[in-house]
Amino acid sequence: MGRSDGELTKKHIMPYASEDRLSLAVNTSTSGDNELIAAPGSGSFLAIDFLVLHPNGGSQTLIVKSGSTERFRLILDDNQPFTFENTIHDPKGIITCADNAAFNLNLSAATQVTGYAKYRIVGK
Repeated sequence: MGRSDGELTKKHIMPYASEDRLSLAVNTSTSGDNELIAAPGSGSFLAIDFLVLHPNGGSQTLIVKSGSTERFRLILDDNQPFTFENTIHDPKGIITCADNAAFNLNLSAATQVTGYAKYRIVGK
């Protein structure tokens, strides 16, 4: 027998729904590595669920990192936004930082990058 809609709960749809979602406004213009979210401490990791990045003032190569490890890179034109969302509700997020690793964004040029992120600290 199937479940009725009333029997489905957040636990069935989003097993990590009890973890707090934290917000981050991105606003940086320093070339090189920029720590966006500090390392959460031993035994915990960062799960990024939503990320919007928007370069202003010129094209940019953006490198998204877990600590010093590259996760992926983007080559964006001036004012070309990038959006990445955890639409499948992966418990580890769309970007998973290693245990006790910071979430870093490397800019290829000293031009402004703004954006927004939603993340969780998993393991605390």
